[in-house]
Formats: sequence, C-alpha cells, structure tokens
Amino acid sequence: IIQRNEPNSVTKGMEMAQELVRDKNLVAIIGHHQAYLSSANAPLYDASGLLVLNPGLSSEEGIQRHNKLFFKVTPSNQAQAEVLAKYAKENHLKNIAILYLNDIYSRDLANRFENLSDENNNDYQIVERLPYVANEVYFKKSLENLAQIHSLDAILIVGKVKD
Repeated sequence: IIQRNEPNSVTKGMEMAQELVRDKNLVAIIGHHQAYLSSANAPLYDASGLLVLNPGLSSEEGIQRHNKLFFKVTPSNQAQAEVLAKYAKENHLKNIAILYLNDIYSRDLANRFENLSDENNNDYQIVERLPYVANEVYFKKSLENLAQIHSLDAILIVGKVKD
C-alpha cells in the first residue's frame, strides 16, 4: 500500500500519477477525491492497465467509457438528482432554491436537479440558483436573502464536506 496526499493542482496531480504508474508492483489506485484529478489521470491509468476505484467521483464525465478498469463507488449525479426530485415531489415542495459550491460536481448536480423539474411537468420549480465559493463558511446572510426574496419550501445546498 502506497499512500499519497492528494495535491490541489492538476499539474502536481499528474506528476504524482506518473510517479505511481512507474511502480510495476502497483496494481490498483484508490482515488482521487477531486473529480478534476480523476479526469486528468484517467488516460494514464488506463494506458498503464491499472485498476482504479474512485470513491469521490459522481459526475458523468465519461471516464468509464474510456477506461475499462475504472469503477466509481459513488452514485452518479443523475441518480442523486432523481432521489432529490422524488423527495421534493413526495413532500410537496413546490418552490426550491439551490445554493451550490461553484465546482464541477455541484454545478452538475444542481443542473440535473433543475432539469428534472422541467421533465417532471414542474412538480417543483427552481426559483433561484446561487453559487458560493469553497472558502465561504457562513451562509446565514445568503439564506436570509433567499427567504426574504422568495416564498420557499426548501433550499437545496450542494457542496462537499471540507477535507
């Protein structure tokens, strides 16, 4: 078992991946937590014949189509959006706002949830969408503003647990 701390840049992530694939005793990769590192390194892992188990990727980025040995263990964003849409319908939530982390995963999940609103004959409607940045930890003002502007039944907050 070789453990590496995941870097926060694509360049450093690719350098780390190149170092790992040079180890001929390595048979599998468990990672990456960040979707952009999974995407960037998928072709390298595929060319090296390494099995990849990814615990963090949920977006539909097409990695699995190109890498026969790449497996996600997280439900897809589409599956998550469908569960959220079903919950909204079953609980009669009509007016929903979305507050989402401005990253690939969160935007994708927010888009899929909003698209299902249109596909489900508007069982619910998205009345507002607001992105937030990763370092923002205090949402009280954003939530109060949403509540004052709209008559909301729910606010969907899409993001990640801080590392």
